[in-house]
Amino acid sequence: MTLPPSIRETLENLEKNYVSGHLVASASEVLELIRPSIVGGSTVASGNSLTLRQAAIFDYLASDEHEARFINQFEPGPPFDENRIVAVIIDQDLGL
Repeated sequence: MTLPPSIRETLENLEKNYVSGHLVASASEVLELIRPSIVGGSTVASGNSLTLRQAAIFDYLASDEHEARFINQFEPGPPFDENRIVAVIIDQDLGL
């Protein structure tokens, strides 16, 4: 598939910053793309992303369909600053 220059440039810039970018044709393809990465023993968190909601990724993360720990910012629990500290620690542990 020939990519428009702006998309190709975006994917190249992501790669330069050690981020793998993927172009998919539909929201359902996104879930299938990330599903293998959401495994037991991992911790997953997200921001308040409309894209994640529209692609049903947020629903998947909040479900029992996987074994990963999901830090759901919409469930009652630790205050925002504590969640932020946990996210920074996770990023550091993963070398992000």
